Amino acid sequence: MANDCMNTLWFCSMDKNLLQQLFDKFRSCFDTTCEGKVADLLKKHGYSGAEADRRDYITGCDGIISRNEAYYYFQAEIISAWAPHMDVLFKLIREKYADKIRLLYVSEEPGFDVFVTNDYAGIFFKERYYLDCCCFGKFHHEYFDSLSRMITYIREKLGVDVSEINSLNDMENTISSVCCHEDDDYCTIRSFDVENEERSAA
Repeated sequence: MANDCMNTLWFCSMDKNLLQQLFDKFRSCFDTTCEGKVADLLKKHGYSGAEADRRDYITGCDGIISRNEAYYYFQAEIISAWAPHMDVLFKLIREKYADKIRLLYVSEEPGFDVFVTNDYAGIFFKERYYLDCCCFGKFHHEYFDSLSRMITYIREKLGVDVSEINSLNDMENTISSVCCHEDDDYCTIRSFDVENEERSAA
């Protein structure tokens, strides 16, 4: 059985009519079973569906298109097997929408240490660090937009003295030695890989 990779996506465009076409197809796949396959989305665009991993499902989609001052957008969620599998969606946007829709995403699959986003400007996803730990029986699942904010949280909430010169691995070990003494206690700190390459442009 494949591990689930959780993907949050934002589709953006200055052309509302064009974005509406993608939204209607996306929403249709989701509304059918509340868990339509990505392969079904491709079929609605004239593909065979074989281009997508058949274990990838659409698990969420906004009910409406939202408007920013300069563009329109909607958010969706996909669960994929093991990895993000974004290439097939970039291909869809490139071939069917002439790259006039921009796709931003964040993907997480802790088992394979996948923490990645292409939202390098922080338009929708500003966070760059993730703290997941259980200390003295209390869970902490927190995202941070900077290393300094995470360090402040660790010092104030966990009572552990760490600094910017510590590696993330050293921070984990320090927190574990101070706070994690029960069988269920643990500490994981991850930084998000940030893709800077534009694979589609609105």
